Amino acid sequence: ILIFVPLLGLLLLYQLERRFYFDYLARDLADEGRVIAEFTRLIDQIWFSPTLAQSLQNDLQLRVPDASIELLNGDGRLLASPFPSDDNQIGNVIQSSTVDQALNGEASWTIDTNVSGDGRLIDVAVPVLDDGGRVIGIIRLFRRLTDVQKRLNELRSLVLITLTIAGSITLALGLLLARSLS
Repeated sequence: ILIFVPLLGLLLLYQLERRFYFDYLARDLADEGRVIAEFTRLIDQIWFSPTLAQSLQNDLQLRVPDASIELLNGDGRLLASPFPSDDNQIGNVIQSSTVDQALNGEASWTIDTNVSGDGRLIDVAVPVLDDGGRVIGIIRLFRRLTDVQKRLNELRSLVLITLTIAGSITLALGLLLARSLS
């Protein structure tokens, strides 16, 4: 029992992280993306001009500081990005499962470790639809998980310390009981 309870605590932390917290962050980003998509769907020129898209992206980035925002056209080609490393990618098709689903008209999210190379990210893609339901653009949002992971790692450490203490107590009690029986 002394070992089972901390292990259950680790399992609970994992489930909270994956099922609740990441889902909540992804839904929050998707909601922000939907608001941006609704606002931008009426301005057709944005989805055909990288210059206008970059200007909009810069404005949006100031208003949504906790997420990084990329704008892609209806073909999945990058129009604007906050990452300087993506400057040479402008106009290229972005290969991503979230982008593929957005091109099919569905918002989606995943946890990605390779987008910017600086840790895990939640990657959300929300389609921008015209009045006929055709995808004219994609709002792609990223949020770093580093800060969240730091807090969760502190909790994991606490549970592991508890597990170690419980194991030590169990071992000591077992040895005492074994000695008293012999």
